[in-house]
Amino acid sequence: MNTISIKRWIWSTSLGWLLSVVFIILLSGIFDSVGIHGYQCYVGIGVGMGVGFMQWVTLKKRAGFGNKWLWYTIIGVGTPFLLFDLLKHLGHYDFGDHHLLYSVSLAGLSVGIMQSLILRRYTSKAVIWIPVNFIAWIAAGLTVLAIDHTRELIKPPLWGFIANLSLILAGGVVLGIITGLALKRIK
Repeated sequence: MNTISIKRWIWSTSLGWLLSVVFIILLSGIFDSVGIHGYQCYVGIGVGMGVGFMQWVTLKKRAGFGNKWLWYTIIGVGTPFLLFDLLKHLGHYDFGDHHLLYSVSLAGLSVGIMQSLILRRYTSKAVIWIPVNFIAWIAAGLTVLAIDHTRELIKPPLWGFIANLSLILAGGVVLGIITGLALKRIK
């Protein structure tokens, strides 16, 4: 793991975040085509796929990690989104505007726990990864959720589009910076 630079980690995580947009669009289309509407689990699964894949590529090349990192990220991020969807649709719990934030928060905790199980083979400080991921995923989620406020602040549509796209992409950078700094500390 000592061969992974913070810069490389931020780049991989950010690129994975961007790739997750593609996965989210594809999964959304699949869900819609089979008549599944009103769920957000495809967002968690798509983000887990994109971020998990690019982080795994970096870890595989530089530290010889197996594909568990990818699968743990998909499961760790996707499962909380599915859980909140099921609570909403089957349990009739309404989380309102907080649905995404709750899903992301639990996803950060979940993926942190699962990934720390892999990291503990490489470092005795793997437990640090859990709270760091919790914080990092919330920060990334809040970056994206800031889009809700741009409509009131930015009136011209083109500037609003640029601001929203920047906020979406910034989520991956924020996630990469926070987890990258932690990765450097636990090596």
